[in-house]
Amino acid sequence: MIPRCVFLLAGLCSLLTPAAHAKSASGETTVSPSPDGSGRKAWTLEEMARALDEDSPLKAWISRLESTVAQGSSAEFDAFLNADWLLDSITRPVANGGGSEVAAVQTAFVQGTRASWAHRSLAKDYLGHQFRFLRAHSLGGRPGLLFRSAGDNGQLNYCLFSVVTAPDGSLGADDLYVVGMGEWVSDTLRRGYLTLVESLAPRGESGRRARLYLEALPRITAMQVALAEKNYPRVLALSSLLPAEVLQDRQILLTRMEAAEKISLVERARIFAEWKSLHPNPEQLPLKWADYHLAAGQFQEARAVLAELNTRLGGDSYLMLRLGEIKMLATHQAAGRLLGGRPDPDPESPARAESGR
Repeated sequence: MIPRCVFLLAGLCSLLTPAAHAKSASGETTVSPSPDGSGRKAWTLEEMARALDEDSPLKAWISRLESTVAQGSSAEFDAFLNADWLLDSITRPVANGGGSEVAAVQTAFVQGTRASWAHRSLAKDYLGHQFRFLRAHSLGGRPGLLFRSAGDNGQLNYCLFSVVTAPDGSLGADDLYVVGMGEWVSDTLRRGYLTLVESLAPRGESGRRARLYLEALPRITAMQVALAEKNYPRVLALSSLLPAEVLQDRQILLTRMEAAEKISLVERARIFAEWKSLHPNPEQLPLKWADYHLAAGQFQEARAVLAELNTRLGGDSYLMLRLGEIKMLATHQAAGRLLGGRPDPDPESPARAESGR
């Protein structure tokens, strides 16, 4: 019998793939795709560019997607991002070398993830936003179709659909790169799946960490519930009871950071400092990194992150506008200081919290 924790983690993995919206943005890490024996053929940038120059099915789909997402429908998004292909790319390389126990875990993982996606589409974080196609581009080591998502309240994100052709000639995407998370959805989910597989026969340090994570799973699930209910103090209270190694897990850190942002700038600074000590490259958490600099009044740093992102994305007028806005904020703050205004950030600002003043 498969333990209940397998189903919990399967569902939890898909809950831990938010678009990571923020009010500013930055880049990505480079991740190689999994070994592929599926027979699907990935499109090159040149093939996508040719299709976009013609009256092609790909071009028609892009127009429909922009319209339906802006109207709040995930139908086109879910139809193009093929769940079968995405889950296959995560589980097949492991299942091919495993036995019956691995096969059972794979089944549970796939079923749990599907159930979660049926409840909460991967498109949810983009629905109702201005969703615009920018270009064929490469991020995370793979080419795809790049889209910008901009919400009315300043949320900003970008995502890239990898485009493939199946052996039967059908067209779709088998993965999604979320710029706000700095990685492919398949890589986010694969970490959870590998934790499950490792827990079947734990060996060495990785096995010990897998066991620690599974033992903490009920509390982690409760944290996600509290976050969904906007009970942010409870999220941090639950996280304080986790083992140190689990507490520093990438997804747990992101959950804690999201809760801290709603509590105070001081709490946000504390958890962000933990993130920076483990992940010092801004590209590993682009949106929140630049947003943090803005909240701290560190305008030069924020502009540097955004300028780097603009280059990495191939240029975007929306980011150029943000860069101009930040320059104006910096100018106004400097003028305020010359006129006798407050020379330092507010007492609860991240900058003040980091300095300990």
